[in-house]
Amino acid sequence: MPFPIVESSLLVGIWSIVLALVTVGILWNARDRAVYCWGLSGVLGGLYICLASPWTSAAFYDSLAGQWILPALAVTAGLLKLMAVGLLANRDSTVGSYWRLVAAVGTALVVAPLVMPERRWVSFFTLGLVIALMVLFVLRAYSFGRALRLNNAKFFAGLIGVQIAMIFLGAIVFLINQGDPLLPNSVPQTLGSVLFSLVVALLNNALFITLVLDVNVLRADAAQQQLLQAAEERSRHEERERMLADMHDGLGSQLATARLKVERGQMLQPEVAELLRECTADLHLMVDTLRDQGNSLATALVDCRFRTERRVADREVSLDWQIDLDAAPAMPATTLLQVLRIVQEALNNAIKHSQASRVVISAC
Repeated sequence: MPFPIVESSLLVGIWSIVLALVTVGILWNARDRAVYCWGLSGVLGGLYICLASPWTSAAFYDSLAGQWILPALAVTAGLLKLMAVGLLANRDSTVGSYWRLVAAVGTALVVAPLVMPERRWVSFFTLGLVIALMVLFVLRAYSFGRALRLNNAKFFAGLIGVQIAMIFLGAIVFLINQGDPLLPNSVPQTLGSVLFSLVVALLNNALFITLVLDVNVLRADAAQQQLLQAAEERSRHEERERMLADMHDGLGSQLATARLKVERGQMLQPEVAELLRECTADLHLMVDTLRDQGNSLATALVDCRFRTERRVADREVSLDWQIDLDAAPAMPATTLLQVLRIVQEALNNAIKHSQASRVVISAC
């Protein structure tokens, strides 16, 4: 069924503008520069479709102003789409980072009508720029989707690739027939072709919306992970600071008191040796809990066992360790240190005062 060409052009153009505005409205809370670029691209593309229809006078189309305005709308729309996917792929990039590309494209659009002898060559040149920008869009979207494992981006790239192929084949046909590929067509379109244009525009915007939402979800997850890592690192730092303060107030004070007693002759050599052994054992406990062991009590007790058995190797006492803490939950380093000190003090008392030949340490 034939569809009037002017009405069909206006319908497709207005549809593109409405979809762009709806897309920006849906994604408004994202506050993303990529969304604004995409929305502006849709508005400019829709304006181009509305203007490049038979109701536009042939005099304006062939004039220098028409050769500047119409190509500028089409190419700028493609350039903004490329910037949108680029900003979406790299959040740290800025619109200003595209200034070289913008300057080159803008200069080419201004110079082309001045140096080309026929209007149709300006159209071919414009179409070439649009195709080149769309190819860059496809490459960026595909690499972006591959890097983040987003199937939506890959499908988006494929859809734009199909549109590139259709535009390219159409340009080849016009080139063979020596026609103007952008000259408004006066032949009525079929309802099917109009619906196809409307559906393609809808798919483009729908895929962009899902892509933005997927990227925001990934960014939110990454930000949450960074917050959790920062909180965990801050907690570990605070634990280390508390343990160092404990070392200064406890072990440091104990050594200072012992030094004063030794200087005054109030401690015998065996007492000094025993005190130093206890201080060394406590220091080892602190060092073990400061190391990254996953806050595992089982691992800490294994280290404690190794050090204790070396310390009592010259004594007639055997240590029987019965440890089964694989399912035990992790605990903070400060709590871990207090548990190890309790175990160490209990071992010291048993070895010193019980005169036992066998000491059983059970933890399960």
